[in-house]
Amino acid sequence: MARIDLKNATIRLIDGYGNTAAVDDTPVTGNTDLTIDTVAEPGIVDLGVRFTIVGSTETYYVTGYNANEIQLVTVDATLGNFTLGFTGTVANPIAVQTTANIPEGSTAAVVQTELEALAAIIPGDVLVTGSAGGPWTIEFMGTYANVDIVLLAGVDVDLSGGADTIVVTTPSAGGTPHNISFTPALLTADGIPSNDAVITFAGHTLEVNIGEGNLTYSEKREMLYELNRGALDSVREGDEQPVEVSMDFVWEFITAIAGAATPTIEDALKQRGVALDWESSSADPCEPYAVDLEVEYVPPCGGVQRELITLPDFRYESLDHNFTDAQVSAQGKCNVVEATVVRAA
Repeated sequence: MARIDLKNATIRLIDGYGNTAAVDDTPVTGNTDLTIDTVAEPGIVDLGVRFTIVGSTETYYVTGYNANEIQLVTVDATLGNFTLGFTGTVANPIAVQTTANIPEGSTAAVVQTELEALAAIIPGDVLVTGSAGGPWTIEFMGTYANVDIVLLAGVDVDLSGGADTIVVTTPSAGGTPHNISFTPALLTADGIPSNDAVITFAGHTLEVNIGEGNLTYSEKREMLYELNRGALDSVREGDEQPVEVSMDFVWEFITAIAGAATPTIEDALKQRGVALDWESSSADPCEPYAVDLEVEYVPPCGGVQRELITLPDFRYESLDHNFTDAQVSAQGKCNVVEATVVRAA
């Protein structure tokens, strides 16, 4: 077996984010977006996290999401008018603002125009779709993107010719993603997940460009040798020792431009800037921020299993910057006594 060549190894920084959801409707091959439901608490799906779906063998990465509130207005009548009352968001309610009379057979454009005529709603804050006479789907966006909206209040003005009811429901609550965009696209060869298939979200992932650098780790044990009248007698194990890690990586920029999609390595190690929403890999929220280091080695020769080495809860203790070589040397420790090593096909 040849020595490891780092060009055949992928080194990643991974944070502690995790969540689950479920597929809502069966997707088709080629899809790069997915309707989801039952997102676990706290109901957040972060950009850049990876996920797997039961029924598919691929790993996907979240590139976008829609967490806008969607309300559905259904009127059961054949004649007459109704109004809709808007009272703002759950976090910041306002005094009710009521639309002008809306004819029951109105198009989606008419309903949208009446909502946009309210003082608290400007063009771009709502998108109304649906056929004439409804039901109408109202998506809150713009000022009200990704927030929980108080349910619109439907009021019967002079409806007739049916049950004379206005029912407003919330198919998708604001602030909880109900649709995600991702890469790569679903492929039949990887398996197409079914409706209600479980989605498992894992941490934000950043691949480290080692360049001409290296990554080393040391596992140590403390052994205490007992003497009996000056002669070696017995041995016992001393205190546990954390795994020590040294990593030399390419330094392109110290920090990413504000609003960029990808943080730098230092951003990820320091939980700042673009990586400010990264979560610690440590299960203890009182401990200092940490990330997992993952090394995936895929031998170039056929028939040899890949190896996945995980160094959990890494915290850097020094970062040495070399301007001439454009390289940073990071030294630190992991809160474990040994790495986790897995062999797989």
